[in-house]
Amino acid sequence: MMSSFQLSISIDGSYPPIVRTVAIPVNASFNDLNSTIQSVFGWSDSHEHVFRVGKEKIGPRGHGNAADEDRVPLSEHVGRKMEYTYDMRDGWDITITWGDDREDIDLPWSLLLGWSGESPPESCGNMATFYAMLDAVEDPKNELHEKAVKMCDSLYFDEDSVTSNLECWPVQGVRPAGSEILPQGVRMAIMGNILAFHEGAMVYDVEDMDVRVVADRAPRSAKGSRRNKGPRTVGAASVSIEPARYMPLSPPGKVNLASFMNDYSEENPDLGLPHAEPEQGSMDAFMAVIRVREMTALFDRYVFDRASLFPFQWAKEHGFYFKDCHDVELGSAADMARMIQESGEDVDDPEVVDRLIEQYIESRKSL
Repeated sequence: MMSSFQLSISIDGSYPPIVRTVAIPVNASFNDLNSTIQSVFGWSDSHEHVFRVGKEKIGPRGHGNAADEDRVPLSEHVGRKMEYTYDMRDGWDITITWGDDREDIDLPWSLLLGWSGESPPESCGNMATFYAMLDAVEDPKNELHEKAVKMCDSLYFDEDSVTSNLECWPVQGVRPAGSEILPQGVRMAIMGNILAFHEGAMVYDVEDMDVRVVADRAPRSAKGSRRNKGPRTVGAASVSIEPARYMPLSPPGKVNLASFMNDYSEENPDLGLPHAEPEQGSMDAFMAVIRVREMTALFDRYVFDRASLFPFQWAKEHGFYFKDCHDVELGSAADMARMIQESGEDVDDPEVVDRLIEQYIESRKSL
């Protein structure tokens, strides 16, 4: 049984060809393919895009008459030539072709298999303007010379960075009906708290769209200034009173770390690592063996991979779906501020502002 599709992703008009070859899990959606393309070229997904497969268009929800890329599995179009346009104004045109299926690659994220050609900066427009900039580098008299030199100083393909980006955003597959879209910022907050191994249990606050650490006592009023830079907290009593609002993310951080340690031991039985209990002393003993064997970097990488996957597993279980797209981001401070200012209401009245914020959150939850 195959585990991954192999795809060749090439920028039209590039010579020598700028190509990235990837393996992408067979359960990928077209949204997952978009994230993969953005990662392998080092782009930021800050412009519009659309796929074309024959006469069919596939793109972000609400993009003209295009099918919703969150709902279309890549497997529906195996073997067909696919075209991708990024930045509808200037335009990067990309052709995607199928290679042999990869039964030997079974990963939760896309994998870079090979590449040729440096990645052009997305902000320079398209291939024509990119080559014009490269010509300007060689001509000190060209009015674009200084700008071109500055652009090309950072022009190189960072394979390690691409690999890291791919692993940070595992394939989600098709978005289930009824699931709510959450922005990548929420995922990063969850992941960051896991990596920090906070001792308190973590919950996701559905109303405030934020990750919180459960504390024995209720936190001080939200109106007070937060002097520390740690995660927000919520009282255990509040969590028990409003279970629909506070969705559990994990057991205490120490238990997470101990479970990571024991899973690592099970996957590497030849190492004979000690069993880890949630108590600090037990985990210290485990890490002492890791350090003696100079395996700290390997274990840190293992923990990072586990922490990357956890939010996606949690989201699937709770009917959420993470989206790395600016136009659906929930709770965007800039959008919220703009909406409040343009409301025409008395924004000096705190109660009015509170009501507008609630309206904004409710409107974004429907996305």
